[in-house]
Amino acid sequence: MLCVEDYLDALAWAKSIGGLNALIARADANTKVVADWVRRTPWVDFLARDPAYALQHLGLPQGRRSGGDQACR
Repeated sequence: MLCVEDYLDALAWAKSIGGLNALIARADANTKVVADWVRRTPWVDFLARDPAYALQHLGLPQGRRSGGDQACR
């Protein structure tokens, strides 16, 4: 029952911040912070010469993709 209550709280919170569009905007902003850090951090060169390659292999999408399942691939 606790997990159901947590789920209901999460849904209420998501609705209170603006619903799906707000959640997508928040996720995009968080991804941008990490992507910017990867681009300006020199040690990631050992991952790849191209920061886009590093982002891909860290599991970060290159810009917004439609559909949540695609962003997790």
